Amino acid sequence: MNYRYLQFILILCIIAPVCAQIDNGDFELIDPCSPPDFDAPADWERENYAAVVNNFVPKPVRGNAGNWQIDIEKGLDPFRGESFVVLSTGELLPDPQYGQIKQQIEVFAGQRLAGVYFFGTCDYIPYEDFATIKLVPIPPSSLRDIILMSIDVGDVGSYGSMDGWDFFEYTFSEAEAGDYELVLIVSDLSDWIFTSYLAIDNITLCYAPEYGDLDYDCQVDMFDFTLFANDWMCDCNDLDYLEDPNNNCWYGTDIDGNGPVDVNDLYLMTQFWLDGNSPQ
Repeated sequence: MNYRYLQFILILCIIAPVCAQIDNGDFELIDPCSPPDFDAPADWERENYAAVVNNFVPKPVRGNAGNWQIDIEKGLDPFRGESFVVLSTGELLPDPQYGQIKQQIEVFAGQRLAGVYFFGTCDYIPYEDFATIKLVPIPPSSLRDIILMSIDVGDVGSYGSMDGWDFFEYTFSEAEAGDYELVLIVSDLSDWIFTSYLAIDNITLCYAPEYGDLDYDCQVDMFDFTLFANDWMCDCNDLDYLEDPNNNCWYGTDIDGNGPVDVNDLYLMTQFWLDGNSPQ
């Protein structure tokens, strides 16, 4: 081992904030002290039900998933990697009303916090169970809470769900830099009879490339280009094309936002080709 090189890297991580990251943000690691009935995520503080899975199919004891927008026989697969985490209400004592995981992080000006999420419910309106991803400042602090994502039963309808993964992202200003607790929670509104679920995957914290990081892994690479090439010369403002389940417009392949995925978008992507820092 080159100890001088290792020493240099350690010094670099101390003086430069680029090394800040989310621990187990891809949820590939399992807590060895997990309860006997499910695998909890490593490096996260857990309250009630939070399970690492490689596929998710809703199996409520009560309520139903009759209006879910995903194929509930096939289930939800990981966005990236081999696994993701699912939080649930109504699944575990001592407080079945909510499931939550959290960890402390430090963020710096210019960094981007991003990830993907999925929400589904077996409850109905007006019992609007909800899910939130937020940052809570660690006291003492003059910082304010930052809501990264918020969704409830009213957004997906009674017994409904999203139609797949969706992104959340946030870039920090200089005034927002500091220490936070990253909190992911799904909760019943006023009861815990019918279950709701929040799935999360691929949480990253990094200095992200300005354009072209379509899969939000903090780098512009061949995987991003593959997503991009799928929509080449297609129009992401065309409703007929958007109905094609194989389109990748939701990844942001129309980088300049004008509709067609064309040479202008390719130019923006190539400006940041192989740029970025892996958060892993």
